[in-house]
Amino acid sequence: MRLTRLKVVNYARLQDLDVEVRKHLVIVGANDVGKTSLLRILHFTLGATLGQLYQSLSRADLRDQEQPLTVEAVLADFSDIERALFHREIDIEAGSGAVSLTVRLDVQPNEDDLEAVVIHRVLTGTADRRAPTRQQLEAFGWRYLPATRGTSGAQLGGPNSALQLMLDSLDMGAEAAVGP
Repeated sequence: MRLTRLKVVNYARLQDLDVEVRKHLVIVGANDVGKTSLLRILHFTLGATLGQLYQSLSRADLRDQEQPLTVEAVLADFSDIERALFHREIDIEAGSGAVSLTVRLDVQPNEDDLEAVVIHRVLTGTADRRAPTRQQLEAFGWRYLPATRGTSGAQLGGPNSALQLMLDSLDMGAEAAVGP
């Protein structure tokens, strides 16, 4: 599964954008232009738990505080295992037969509390628009390594380290069977 489109509307840290992603996406720019902000909002959409969303997002993240922040991440190219895991959420376009999955994150101002937000993250392929399960979030395979992470030995080594997460995500294919 891979990201094919990203749309962000009303995020205080970025201008509205709608980006088509082909084979890969390279983000280049000077300091303080929004590269990390883009990765941060993608993390909130594809990787963060609901608790992390409520801990990290606030009205300050809404450019227009009367309108919702909306993020849509469209995914495609599913393996058979991913198709089974998202069998109710995958959309099949009638004309072309194109297969995709849209993850939508909505951060809305809370009408009853001027400082709070209401957050919904849903998979839009079903009529009931469900939130992704923990297993589905894991299947997205999103790993976010913030630029401000520490460099202590505990964060660089160990079973849950950034290095181990990257190594675990590698698909060695036929090379995995070759040994010394």
